[in-house]
Amino acid sequence: VLRKRRGKQINRKIQKWSVLSSKQEEKKTFLLTFLLWHRCNPQQDITGDTKAKILNQRAWELIDERCNMVRGKALGGTSVVNFLLHTRGNRLDFDSWANMGNYGWSYKDVLPLLHKIENCTLCRDIDKEFHGTNGYLNIEHPGYESHMVKLFLKAGRDLGIGNNDPNGNFGLATVLLRPKSKGRIFIRNSNPFPPPVIKPNYFENDGDVATMVEGIKWAISVATSKHFKKYNSYPKFHTFPRLQQIPFGTDQYWSCAVRHVSTTLGHHSGTCKMGPKNDPDAVVDPQLSVWNSRSTGVVDGSIMPNIVAGHTNAVIYMIGEKASDLIKASWEDT
Repeated sequence: VLRKRRGKQINRKIQKWSVLSSKQEEKKTFLLTFLLWHRCNPQQDITGDTKAKILNQRAWELIDERCNMVRGKALGGTSVVNFLLHTRGNRLDFDSWANMGNYGWSYKDVLPLLHKIENCTLCRDIDKEFHGTNGYLNIEHPGYESHMVKLFLKAGRDLGIGNNDPNGNFGLATVLLRPKSKGRIFIRNSNPFPPPVIKPNYFENDGDVATMVEGIKWAISVATSKHFKKYNSYPKFHTFPRLQQIPFGTDQYWSCAVRHVSTTLGHHSGTCKMGPKNDPDAVVDPQLSVWNSRSTGVVDGSIMPNIVAGHTNAVIYMIGEKASDLIKASWEDT
């Protein structure tokens, strides 16, 4: 009874709280409503386009051998350039966080928060046990579904890929979900205004290249399967100056191609790693408070100990909900 009464007092206090939201200057444009516009024009007003300094042996065929690091400058941050895609990672992602010593962050712990976010009342053919219907984030399947989606799924099942979810399955691309390579970010000097020096170190670990090569081979197997023969699907031969002496289609060829033309899909994370006190790389504790600091916390994608296998947007919403609960609980305890 006492705890329930105390909870009501806290809720009354929360209703009177004020939250300061600060962001970079936003210049709204109607072009923001076009889903792919920011990829066509990354220099537009709503994006903060940072050139990442990349090791010389990476991204050989890109301009200046660098990737664009696109960040959102509108209300909602980088969620405004997330293509409106909603994926939540894998159960093992969160369980691995908990196994690192981050108590309260297992899949069982975060699933109710993922439920809380979602309003999936318009979703079709979903396991309702794992999705919410009363949240503030409206989720639905795309309004248009290509007739080729089922062909992709059939070809995948023939290859042993047990996926029957067509959401977002409109194209074929090889994406490295759990990179082994680790990047770093540095400030240039004591002046806070110049852009940081970002070294993603893409493909520093040769295992990442090997994974991409296998993914490319799987993609080719899908595209050349019997389900696509009537469309005369085939790999298009397109070589680069440094690849001309390498036989097309070999592992060596694809390894070299990966290093030439791969680029980032965003979802940068992990610069303020969450971890227990005995983790020398941890910046924040499982309560999202900066270690050895009384009143400083971090609540965004930077606290992820490892990136999830999917888009980070929904997971960052969850991190915000988790932080909200932690803050309220800290006031309740006082």
